Amino acid sequence: MAGMGVDISFLGDKQLSRKLSRLDNKMQRSIVRKALRQAAAPVLGGAKALAPVLTGRMRDSLRIRASKGRRGTIGVVIETGKRDELGISKDDQYFYPTVIEYKYKSFMRASLDANQQAAFAIAKQFIKSQVESSV
Repeated sequence: MAGMGVDISFLGDKQLSRKLSRLDNKMQRSIVRKALRQAAAPVLGGAKALAPVLTGRMRDSLRIRASKGRRGTIGVVIETGKRDELGISKDDQYFYPTVIEYKYKSFMRASLDANQQAAFAIAKQFIKSQVESSV
């Protein structure tokens, strides 16, 4: 058990947090990273279902990506494709997904709000199963 571990207090299970902290940091990070990726799946599905469809490129480009934060934070991000994937000119002043999300229809936020509890439950269950099989 080495120094700073992974903080999963947002899941609200102190016993699970203690069990996770008994694993080495590399194992903790691996388990939590996989849990977050699985937990993001229903949010991604909801965003795809709620995304407005003109050509379908934006909806089809949505994906889960690992987030590299400062100070070793672990996370995942649901993002749209880049300009070239969406057929948006580099000279175009606006980025279509941003305009849709923030000005017209917040499909990403709506999906997160609708799926947040399910995502937490998935993350908690995955971490619990991995911790119990590692001990």
